[in-house]
Amino acid sequence: MAHGWTPIARRGKITAAGSNAVTAINGKPALDLYDYYLDGLTPSPEYPLAIFTPDSDTFYLRAPIGCDRDTGSIQFLVDIPPHVDVQIAHATQTDILIACETATRTALERYPGEHPAAALIFSCCTRRYLLGTRTEEEYAISRQLLPANLPIAGFYSYGEIAPQTPKTSASLHHETFISLLLGDS
Repeated sequence: MAHGWTPIARRGKITAAGSNAVTAINGKPALDLYDYYLDGLTPSPEYPLAIFTPDSDTFYLRAPIGCDRDTGSIQFLVDIPPHVDVQIAHATQTDILIACETATRTALERYPGEHPAAALIFSCCTRRYLLGTRTEEEYAISRQLLPANLPIAGFYSYGEIAPQTPKTSASLHHETFISLLLGDS
C-alpha cells in the first residue's frame, strides 16, 4: 500500500474528537489548523489529515468530508482517535501516481512465491477524483509492472484495508492504493 501524500505544516495533537469529528487540535478549534496553513480553504479530500502511529513517523490518511465554521470542527467518514499527532497532507497528481508504482513494486518484491497467479488492485475513489483525466494511468502503471499474462481485477473503494507496515495487522486507510498478489508460495 502507498498513498503519495506528504505532511505539510507543523504537527498538532488532537485534543478533542468524537462522533466522526475532530473538534480541537492543540486545544484550539480544529479548523484553526486548516485556516492557518491553507489561508481559510475549506477542508477537503485534497488536503487529508495525516494520522501518525504513536511513537512513529508512519501515518495513514483521513479525508475530511465537511466542517462546521461555527464550532470549528472538521467531519470525517470515521472516528479519529484523540491524542494522536496529526498534520495536514498534500499530494500532486504525479505523487499519487508514483504511490501506485510504489505499491505495485512493493507487492512484487514481497511476494513469497515465484510467480503470482493474479493481482487485485484497489484505489480510493478520491484518488480517481483528484487524478481526473489521468485516472487510467494507475491501471497502466500496474499493468506495466506486473507480468504480461497476469490477470488483474480491482475497483475504486471508499476505504482501503491493508497493513500499514509488513507483519502488522490490517487497518483502514483513505486515499490509498493497494496491490495484492495472489498465488502459491
